[in-house]
Amino acid sequence: MFRAAAFLPTSAKHCNIFKQPQTRIQLPATNWGNMYKDGLCIARDLNAARQWLEKSAQAGSKDAAQNLKNLRLEPDNAAQSEINRAIEMMNRSDWTNALPILISLANRGIAVAQDQLGWSYLYGQGSKGNPAQAFNWFKKAAEQGDSFAQALLGICYELGEGVPVDEQAASSWYQRSADQKSGTGEIYLARAYEFGIGTRQDLKQARQTASLTQRLLAPAR
Repeated sequence: MFRAAAFLPTSAKHCNIFKQPQTRIQLPATNWGNMYKDGLCIARDLNAARQWLEKSAQAGSKDAAQNLKNLRLEPDNAAQSEINRAIEMMNRSDWTNALPILISLANRGIAVAQDQLGWSYLYGQGSKGNPAQAFNWFKKAAEQGDSFAQALLGICYELGEGVPVDEQAASSWYQRSADQKSGTGEIYLARAYEFGIGTRQDLKQARQTASLTQRLLAPAR
C-alpha cells in the first residue's frame, strides 16, 4: 500500500548505521515514518510513523502526504493488538470470540477488520454465509483504499457474490488493487486479461501482469 521510500535500509549492518544519532537527523522524516510503519530496523510503532510522516508532509513532501493518507487505513497500536488477538482466535477456529472483535473494529472503520469480517460472511466462518454482507464489508474497505479488499470486491462482482455479475466492475477493482502492488490483485488482473473478463483479451498484458507477482514471490537470491 505504501509507495517505496527513496532508500530504506534492509540489512543488519545498515540498521546499525541508521540508528546512529547523527544519521537519525540526516535521514528524511518520510523514511523514518515508513520504517516505523513497517517495523524496519526498529520496533513497529504506528503512532511514531504518523508523527514522522506528518512532519515530512508539513515540510512539503508529497510522498509523505500520500503515505500519511494511506496510513489512516492502518489500525492504531491498540486496535492492531485487538486484530492480532482476533486472528489468533480464528487460527484456533474460535470464531465465537473472534467475530465480536472484528465487528467492533469494522464498525469503527478499520479496513483490515472489514475485509476479515467480509471473508467470514462470504465463507460462513463463525457466521452463516451471507454474500450480501460480505460484499458490503468488502466495499467499505475497498473504498477506503484497502488493496486486498479491492481484489475481493472484484471477485464478488465476477462471481455474483452478493451483487449481480458485472465483469467490467470486477476488472476495474482488480486493476485498482494491482495498482497498489497487491499480489492478489495482480493475479486476478492477469487472469482477467488472459480470459477477457471485463476487459479485452490480451495475453501479452496477462503475462506482464503475472510476472510482477512472480517477482514478488520469487525467493531471494
